[in-house]
Amino acid sequence: MSILIGWESPLDQYFMAQPARLFGRPIEHATIDPAQPMVLEAHAVCAAAELPLVLTPDLDLACFSTALRPVCENLKASGLLGRHPGSAADHSMLHYTGQFSNPAAKIRFRGWSLRAIDPERFAIVNEAAGGTVLEEIEESKAFFEVYDGAVYMYQGRTYLCVKLDLDARVAIVRPADVKYYTAVSDMTEVQVQGGMPSFPAPPAATPPPLDPGVDAKPEEAVHLLSTSATCAPATITMRFLGFKRVWRGSGVVFDRVELFLPDMRFSTDATYIRLPHIVRLSLRDAECDNPYDTRYKPERLLIYDKHPGGIGLCAAAAGLFGQILIRALQLVEACECTSDIGCPCCVQHVSCSQYNTVLSKPGGVLVLQTLIKWEEERAAQTRQLELAREEGA
Repeated sequence: MSILIGWESPLDQYFMAQPARLFGRPIEHATIDPAQPMVLEAHAVCAAAELPLVLTPDLDLACFSTALRPVCENLKASGLLGRHPGSAADHSMLHYTGQFSNPAAKIRFRGWSLRAIDPERFAIVNEAAGGTVLEEIEESKAFFEVYDGAVYMYQGRTYLCVKLDLDARVAIVRPADVKYYTAVSDMTEVQVQGGMPSFPAPPAATPPPLDPGVDAKPEEAVHLLSTSATCAPATITMRFLGFKRVWRGSGVVFDRVELFLPDMRFSTDATYIRLPHIVRLSLRDAECDNPYDTRYKPERLLIYDKHPGGIGLCAAAAGLFGQILIRALQLVEACECTSDIGCPCCVQHVSCSQYNTVLSKPGGVLVLQTLIKWEEERAAQTRQLELAREEGA
């Protein structure tokens, strides 16, 4: 027997309310970009250690994509791949020339991990056990878990971080019996690179719909909305402002401490859709607009891949953005909470460091409704123009 416990996140609660959508659907495909260099490098090294890589269209290029060629050039320059003795003069066959007999077991020798894409890692060292390394965590997650004064959990035991060495990438912890936990306060900025059109042409091919589940209404399976969502490179900057100490029993914050950590910055992919100005006007008319928001922000809905370099999630989401909008609207409208600020099952985020201030459930519904209507009208106009061009031809 398997028991699934849903947390307070909207995604968990969505499936708690509609379990057939989870248990009655086929297992979803893992969506990654196998040509992502940081992923491909690690897998190419392991593959070459088993059998020589053959860089021809009918063999390994067909398995790994043409991105394998530049990756192999980098690995050759690093001394990890070399020409196989049986290779032709075109150097199309490469074998593993690294120092480890089993690179899969030692995959971190270049900072790689087959299960983690982030190349840089922090070691968590227990000073009470003679400097034993408890574990390693990815750099992109380190400042959320370890910093001077942080309460760190490992295998059910509580530790207190007494020193974070940024140069050595080592966090020194010691066992501690404390009745509180710590949570970092941070701010994330997303800078989309390049000048993309506000409303680019929709993709030529319509992607398959999201699986509606066995309890879905018939019309959900056929309602496909082509949108102007765009996938583009983006730079993510995370700024760590401080942390708070919170009593475990009551959840009461009893102390706040400033942090002076370097910004975390990485490149990835982001998918976004521009909000027409009519959305902001509608929010003002309905008195749902945020009167305290003075910092300039582009008017858009945006999601980004939290893995440095991206693993293909945003590229897949771009073609499904219309269905995502529809599902989001269904979730918020179906939530039975009566508060204007919503609840963790609809518009609140349980990990929000700003305590979900100035949220508006009616505002969220209005944004989604207005945007879906706008995109439907835009898609209809696009189809009319295409038909007119075909008739003119």
